[in-house]
Amino acid sequence: MMRKMLLGLGIFSISFMVCAEPPPTNLGLLKKQLNAYCTSGQYMQDIADAIQPAKLYLSERIQSNHQNKKLAVVFDADETMISSVQAMQSNDFGEPAAYVMKILQGGKSSVIKPTLELYQFAQKNHVATFIVTGRPETLRKITEQNLKNDGYKNWAYLYMSPANPVTKPHSIVPYKTAMRKKITQAGYDIVLNIGDQYSDLLGGYADQDVKLPNPFYYLP
Repeated sequence: MMRKMLLGLGIFSISFMVCAEPPPTNLGLLKKQLNAYCTSGQYMQDIADAIQPAKLYLSERIQSNHQNKKLAVVFDADETMISSVQAMQSNDFGEPAAYVMKILQGGKSSVIKPTLELYQFAQKNHVATFIVTGRPETLRKITEQNLKNDGYKNWAYLYMSPANPVTKPHSIVPYKTAMRKKITQAGYDIVLNIGDQYSDLLGGYADQDVKLPNPFYYLP
């Protein structure tokens, strides 16, 4: 009787949720976490924490290079050398292909300082710097100016994708692997290969891979 009275008053209720697997995290909560991750400074700190041991390893390799090998470092571009996180935040982390291309064509980004410091350290010590980006060849001039505006200069070569992974999604692993192979065939020893996606690092042709954090998007 009491249960019926409570139900009638809307006070007593029972709900059941049965799931074979835990449901995905709420999208709104995830976006709040991403915003907090960026604005707190933790994102850049995590990048710096990943770059620091890489810099120490590069320094050791430079000092022990008694055979005068042609040392090189390979960098990805977006979210490795330069960041579009502010643009992603302003769009509430919703990035359809058209919006991503608009960001890239705009040629504006913020520099990722720990990576720039490593880049400049490499060049100061006569280590060649190569950039292998998934950006399409059609964006070469914009990308070159974008990088220069953010402090990157005098790279050995900037490799750009013949196909656009933004508008036509595909794995960038074969392309990036082939470019690293090409660099080694030119006589370089790639000491570090640095990127924010695992697809930047797969395929070999580097002594050490450096994975930077990127919880914002995924490229196969």
